[in-house]
Amino acid sequence: MTRLLGDLPPYIYGTTRLGDRSVPRHQRLAVARAAVNRGLWMHTSRQYDEALEVLGEIFADEMTDRPGSGTPIIVKLGGGTAEDIRTTIAENLDPLGVESVTIGQLSPVEGLERDLLAGGAALSPLKDLKDEGLVGRFVLEIFP
Repeated sequence: MTRLLGDLPPYIYGTTRLGDRSVPRHQRLAVARAAVNRGLWMHTSRQYDEALEVLGEIFADEMTDRPGSGTPIIVKLGGGTAEDIRTTIAENLDPLGVESVTIGQLSPVEGLERDLLAGGAALSPLKDLKDEGLVGRFVLEIFP
């Protein structure tokens, strides 16, 4: 049996606290640098205050090739329309200093989840985002 998302590692670093301004920035940078240097996948979001900027700084400092190319990134994108998702991708790419995200995490808002599961109209514009290279693939977050 093939495991769904079988290329994901058993642990992914959630970057929420990298954006926590109550933690000194040099400590947040050190934690981010350690995670990147260990090859961990990152899960991040614009919702996490300065987390994107902290990661972007580390990517710029630590990567020898194109920033982010060696660090798989999962970004929480929300939902809504494909244009909403495109805007959210851009809001994440710029501070990270990368051209694409590995996985875009879609959340069930405004009926997006029902439309996607039914093979609806939202699929074509999401495929366009993939074809443009802005995102490698999508996952759909479902809340029971």
